[in-house]
Amino acid sequence: MKNKLFPGNDWSVLNKLPDWLTDLDLSDRHHPYTNLGIYQDQQGRYLAKGYVGVCRLKANGRRVLDKEGRECILRVVPRFPGLEPLAMLNELQDDDEFAQYLMPERALLKGSTEESKDILDNELFYFYPNEPLIPLAHEAMKDSSLLTVMLFLNGLKAVCRKPLMGSMQQHEENLTGKVKGKILVSPNIKHNAARARVERIYCRYQVYSMDILENRILKYALHKANRFLNRFFSHVSTDSLQKIRQAVHYCNKALEHVSLKNITEAELRSAKAAGFYAYYKPVLEAAKMVIKGISIRADGEVEDVGYITPYAINMQKLFEFYVRAVIKRELKKNPDWHISLEPYFKPHEIHRNENIYLMRNVRPDIVLKYMKLEGDQSEAKYIVFDVKYKRSDNKFSAREDTHQLLSYRMLFDAEHIGFLFPNCVESSQPTEIVSRQHTKTYYYQFKVSLEEKGCAKLCQFLGGIGSS
Repeated sequence: MKNKLFPGNDWSVLNKLPDWLTDLDLSDRHHPYTNLGIYQDQQGRYLAKGYVGVCRLKANGRRVLDKEGRECILRVVPRFPGLEPLAMLNELQDDDEFAQYLMPERALLKGSTEESKDILDNELFYFYPNEPLIPLAHEAMKDSSLLTVMLFLNGLKAVCRKPLMGSMQQHEENLTGKVKGKILVSPNIKHNAARARVERIYCRYQVYSMDILENRILKYALHKANRFLNRFFSHVSTDSLQKIRQAVHYCNKALEHVSLKNITEAELRSAKAAGFYAYYKPVLEAAKMVIKGISIRADGEVEDVGYITPYAINMQKLFEFYVRAVIKRELKKNPDWHISLEPYFKPHEIHRNENIYLMRNVRPDIVLKYMKLEGDQSEAKYIVFDVKYKRSDNKFSAREDTHQLLSYRMLFDAEHIGFLFPNCVESSQPTEIVSRQHTKTYYYQFKVSLEEKGCAKLCQFLGGIGSS
């Protein structure tokens, strides 16, 4: 089916939507991911929220069609140039906290450390359940497929590090000089007695095998993912894609005893994972999306025009996680700095009285701990940064953001505080905060981007703190 594509940017007015489409009720307060969360302002204009991705436009729960009967597809991309979601997501592949990033916030609030049991049950990305694939002859097809491939490979690599699922399988073999299991009379007469092979016996016995349906689904999805990467990204040699190819090689070695076979729709539906192997569930769901979303022709070539799974990515969360990965990478390269990054979502207690209005804990985005020499003794000090996926010259919410950052300064007695923006005019010199407190506090704002020198000022600042 042909469709009509409407492009837009996150947190921006969707000015490409025609008048007849803006007259429809496209917002849904009860389901935040409907139409990528777009909403209507007081002037009647539709604006995108902080999600990027591709989805079908719906009004009152039904698909929107244009006058020619075509489906209306919405594609939202980041408003900041060069801030590619896939490149940022790939930086998280080796992050030791990636499992926590994919956990739902309600589980983190309860102090849970378990991995997410469902690929849809997280705060970072969302795949629209029970939605048919979208036929899309567009670059977005590659973006969506690469996103699915990356998520699948990340989950598969985690599965391959654990015991692979297996079961007892019936195996038939013509044995020499021994009997194992049950003798099969008819095959034994046909293959041995009729040919005077008295030393051989045809038997059936049980063996523990990893060549089961669930593993064959993973192997077939891995095969499709690898063909997709070779078809569209064989000429790319960036570090991020090298990590993906290394993951493919690692998983291929782990699944080398599993046979590669085509998987039918019925087999996809019958695959199960529960109990001890519950960790298979999210990667099986990702494998199904890879198998359905990547088309391979009879000659082995990957189709240029394909079908994509509707998806949404939370850019605020992704940018925050990417910033953490950048800081971790820099601290790992310079262990002599003696600066540590506090764990993700670590609660910092404000009080212990449950009967008052004041919230009990705060969870800043970035908390760095370092040792500062005070006379003959060293004292633990903190640097607190708040990550903002917004323009630094946008004063609309500066008031509440300022109050938030200054509260962190008070609670941590932090000498250095600041904001981290995706694109901003960096403060070349620290700005002293005018305060009645005796301890001086300095404000910074740094740019974090995918450019080679996009984090230079932040890294320079950390090096100055760590070496002092």
